[in-house]
Amino acid sequence: MKKLSSLLIMVALVGAACGGAVQEELIERAAEAGGAGDVEIDITDGTVSISVETEERSFAVGSGLDVPDGLTFPLPNGGEVTTAGTDASYVFAAVQYPTDRYGEIVAFYKDWTSADDREWNFSESSTEMSGETLRGAQWISSASAIMVNDCATSSGQFDAVCVGLNQSG
Repeated sequence: MKKLSSLLIMVALVGAACGGAVQEELIERAAEAGGAGDVEIDITDGTVSISVETEERSFAVGSGLDVPDGLTFPLPNGGEVTTAGTDASYVFAAVQYPTDRYGEIVAFYKDWTSADDREWNFSESSTEMSGETLRGAQWISSASAIMVNDCATSSGQFDAVCVGLNQSG
């Protein structure tokens, strides 16, 4: 699935350079003919969203995505889902927030995991990179994880907080 997803993203980016619904349709048909499942590609105003769905799994990458069905971990309000998917044994999502919300989001998950029935192992880290301090916090429980990190956006700057959620089914 990783190789297929990478290929679809690259093909869609090339299609974005050309633009148009015809290119979207051609890319979707080619991917579906290759056994990728149901493929949807949306190229709008220079942004690309791609979703692939089969009977066993789903995967989407782009902007303004929906939280995947089955994800029961809470999300703080105001984020943008940029990656989402499901598989037979897990569900996952990546959500971006403004960088000034890092402390708030870490506190949100500290509170939630302390009240949750599962046993969560917590760790925090920070590192210096190009004169910036990059922070990270993670909670691990069995085969599930919550990760909160400073992250770079398409600008190439570390100007967002990314929350990664991986929930085992």
